Amino acid sequence: MRILIVQLRRVGDILLTTPVAPYLRQAIPGASVDFLCEPMGKTVLETNPHLSNVLIYDRKHALREIARVRSRKYDAVLDFLNNPRSAHLTAASGARWRVGFKNGFWGSVCYNVAAPVPKEPEYVPSRKLRLVRFWLETAGIPAPAPASAP
Repeated sequence: MRILIVQLRRVGDILLTTPVAPYLRQAIPGASVDFLCEPMGKTVLETNPHLSNVLIYDRKHALREIARVRSRKYDAVLDFLNNPRSAHLTAASGARWRVGFKNGFWGSVCYNVAAPVPKEPEYVPSRKLRLVRFWLETAGIPAPAPASAP
């Protein structure tokens, strides 16, 4: 299975998304897990042993980026940024599962697996793992027990 994690911006948010990669590897052994981010994220991700590839997003060429993502034929694209740019990329990815939170108009039309937005504040990595578990359950893939928060 080929999976793409999308967290384009903000180094802190990129770091808080990294627990998703080992969780996906645990849930789907042998999966190829790629991460798409803007250039600032490369240095924090390039040595992550749980990622197959780190793809750098060129925001000046959004259509080219959509074509690149489509050409990689992902089975699942998980959008953790959930803004219009990342939602459009996810929707156009060609992936069987296009996953994100159901927030606002774009979350309703761009994802075919849309998790409800939590009503209560929660630890950000837990929220991201909850989105992954929602997708796994929807796809009929057994979800491993989540690791406890530090």
